[in-house]
Order: sequence, then structure tokens, then C-alpha cells
Amino acid sequence: MPTLADVTPEKVRDWAEAYLNPEDVFGVTWTTPPDEVIDSVGRSWVFYILQGATESLVRWFRRVGPDHLDDVERARVVNMLKEATPRLQWRPTIITIPTILDLGGPEEKGYFDRLARDPGLHEKTRAEAESVSSFIDRQHEPI
Repeated sequence: MPTLADVTPEKVRDWAEAYLNPEDVFGVTWTTPPDEVIDSVGRSWVFYILQGATESLVRWFRRVGPDHLDDVERARVVNMLKEATPRLQWRPTIITIPTILDLGGPEEKGYFDRLARDPGLHEKTRAEAESVSSFIDRQHEPI
């Protein structure tokens, strides 16, 4: 996977010339990839680089946060994740939702219930929120 430093028009063009078969991918031929293709490929690289970095950061917070963040820092991370989660595509939400639970605790159940009932969210995001909410319920059932 390229890094952000690799996302230059020259490097994207070199990659496209070396690895893209324009006939197979676009149904056209070219000697040099058009600027629109270079821009599109570059934007895709940036999107996936940032998505990967973001997912790694959230996983890192989930792993080290409980032991290494104080209450104020944990609350800030939880609030950022809660604000971002409804605006994310569904795949990152299956990482953010359990991280919110791990860092925020069962007190976040109301938030998960709201996500689970939000018809504007992807069904997999709602299902993840419902699963976490149910997990909280099971943890707090009397024995």
C-alpha cells in the first residue's frame, strides 16, 4: 500500500502506466493515463491510506486506552468516536462501537440503543450497536 508521500501525480502516473491495463479497466487505450484517471486513483489511495490509519489508531486506543488514558482523556476519545460513528461508513463502525464500550463502559448503553434504532444508519452499524447493547444487558442481568 502506498503512503501519503507516494500520492503525487508523477508516482500515480508511473504506477498506472506500469500496472493498469486501460483496455481491461476502462475499455479504452492510451499512451499516457489521462489526468482524470490519475486524480481518481490518487484520491482512492488517499482514502484507503487515511481509512487504514484511522482504523489502526482506533484499535490502538481500544488496546491501550483503558490502562494508559486518564478519565478526562478517555472521555475525550469516547466523545470523538461517538460524534464520528454515525457519519462513518459501516465497516469502521464495527471498530468504533466496541471501542466506545471498552473506553466508556456500560454507561454508553443509551448511545448504543440510539444507534440501533436510527433508520438513517447502515443496517450493519445498527446491528453492531444492538449487539453491544445486548452484551451490556447480559452482563448486568441478575444471577
